[in-house]
Amino acid sequence: MIDTALARLAGGDISSAEAAFKKILHASPHDSEALHGLACVARACKNPSLAIGLAGKALQDTQVRDEQRARFHLTLGLALAECAHHEAARGALVVSTLLEPRDPRAYAALAESLLQLGRLEDAFSASREAIALAADDIGYRQNYAEILLKAGRLQEAVEIFADIVRICPGNGAAQANLGASLFEAGALDEARKALLQSDRDAPNVPQTLNNLGLVDMALGDLDQACEVLRYANALTPDDARIRNNYGTVLSEFGRSNEAEHIFRSLMNGKGKEAEQARFNLGTLELAQGRMRDGWRNFEARLDLRGVQDDLPRWNGARSEGPVAIHAEQGLGDLVQFLRFLPEAARRAPLRLHFPDSARDLLCMMPDLAPLLGNRVRWSESAEQSCSIMSLPFLLGCDVPSDAPYLQSDVAVIPKRIGLAWAGNPTYRFDARRSLSRAMIEPLLQTEGCTFLCLQRDASEDERCGMMSLPLSDLREAAEAVASCALVIGVDSLMVHLAGALGRPAWLLNRFGGDWRWRGPSWYRTVDEYQVSQAGTPEATWPPLIERVAKDLRR
Repeated sequence: MIDTALARLAGGDISSAEAAFKKILHASPHDSEALHGLACVARACKNPSLAIGLAGKALQDTQVRDEQRARFHLTLGLALAECAHHEAARGALVVSTLLEPRDPRAYAALAESLLQLGRLEDAFSASREAIALAADDIGYRQNYAEILLKAGRLQEAVEIFADIVRICPGNGAAQANLGASLFEAGALDEARKALLQSDRDAPNVPQTLNNLGLVDMALGDLDQACEVLRYANALTPDDARIRNNYGTVLSEFGRSNEAEHIFRSLMNGKGKEAEQARFNLGTLELAQGRMRDGWRNFEARLDLRGVQDDLPRWNGARSEGPVAIHAEQGLGDLVQFLRFLPEAARRAPLRLHFPDSARDLLCMMPDLAPLLGNRVRWSESAEQSCSIMSLPFLLGCDVPSDAPYLQSDVAVIPKRIGLAWAGNPTYRFDARRSLSRAMIEPLLQTEGCTFLCLQRDASEDERCGMMSLPLSDLREAAEAVASCALVIGVDSLMVHLAGALGRPAWLLNRFGGDWRWRGPSWYRTVDEYQVSQAGTPEATWPPLIERVAKDLRR
């Protein structure tokens, strides 16, 4: 009768299987196989807590064979993992592999728990063991590639997913995984091709459409992204991840009320997507100038990114104990939020944990320089901690502090125009933000101007027609910017430096744009030139560049 019940469970007839297991237990209340069967039923019914109890009860039978005990520990480990008890899950799964070292399922599950615990090399080893035991099972190779993807080993993951696609042509799931890995690796055109093929092979799969919508968004095709994500959301309205992404693209279109409604509804839930919705709402509120609420919800990013510190978080109160201030995100973000350091230093001694390239830049802050080496020091021990991007929330700043807050003695060179056409290429949506070198060529045709290349990673060919200065650290970059009569650039470090120095700058901003350019002005000397409609970069940037070139000639 156990075999019949297990067959029903394997065939998806859960209610019939449950009835069969209960019938066995009615006759024999301590039957370990029936208890284990009910644990499997509980997992199938999304009740891992019950499964843990039932599997544990099955393991109390001292008469079961090692093969049975291995299966019971496997089910226990899977249920513990589903409850996010990853260390306990690891322990149960290790026991399963020791009792039955030929079962690839236990090694695959162990790999996932090890990944959740941050033990990457052990996770890779366990996953490879599963593949060795079942070389013909594509699923275990796919699991290994997914672990590589989560660990940031993108190229290796792409290669494995590509192999699986070659082995399984016409497999929509394989194409979807390849597309997702290519997206993470920044190969957007290839990702879109794979995801479109996946949708042809297996139409209307919500997760595939979700990834396709994100790729369309990254490529700048917001109209298509909005339609794809709207459809994915309609297919699975309870999928919080897809709903968050749909809210994000609505926000990009300026449909703020609809986006806010989505984010607030998701915040009523639990887990990562509820925190993601809170963060998304925070950026929307900041973009609308609702600073107090915006800064509070913006704090959700710390939990989303797993920012952890052995020190307690500073709450902004006055303290004689030193507070560690950590840099966060990119160098442009660091420069933007430096303005809050003087007020923070009035409340507590500061210990700065910034990139070394920022060390000399702080000497250019008149309100902070006198405190360096005394109340404000570099990378020493502290009693509390916070991120620099949390300072406006902790200090109660409703609106940005005034700029300029950097000072340079470098003389402005008349008619010198600094150009910065690209940001960090690792940013997921950089294809929308950054320009190619060829796109700025109309600016270089302006007579009577000299052009300074402010693109730190520019090749010799890209610098053609422009002069260069050292840009190895932030102070050198700031002094180069300070020498310019005007800086023209995309949303990146150089525009932030120009604004912080009080130098004129023209921001070349994508359609939608980042939250910081949509709310109150952060810099009095930065003027914005924004793409006026959604579309691909190739279609939308050239008209804007022509308008900038025309204004530059005046």
